Amino acid sequence: MDYLAYSGNSIVRAKLPGASDIYYAPPPIEGLAPASYPDHIRRAVEQPLDSPPLRQLVNATSKVLIAFDDNCQPFPLTAPPDFRQSVLETLLPLLAEYGVQRENIQLISPSRCTAR
Repeated sequence: MDYLAYSGNSIVRAKLPGASDIYYAPPPIEGLAPASYPDHIRRAVEQPLDSPPLRQLVNATSKVLIAFDDNCQPFPLTAPPDFRQSVLETLLPLLAEYGVQRENIQLISPSRCTAR
């Protein structure tokens, strides 16, 4: 049996035995309302589980690296606003409020998208 699967930004064709079982992830569960993202992000940063609040971990000399995946192939499909955008729009002002210097904040994403 031929089976098409995503592998990074490519689609690969796999030849599987005829009696193969293919398991699919269940549909996504109901999530948070996009309008509530900033409040939930702020709460996660200010009241994390088993960790001090971010404001206690950073200061004016801290260097912060924020790594996030790209949105080349959103699985499952997402609707605006993209959660990554909401996190950055909430987190960056908080870091500034906590005294982290802008030049000490670096964002990194693999960005393997190719123009079509």
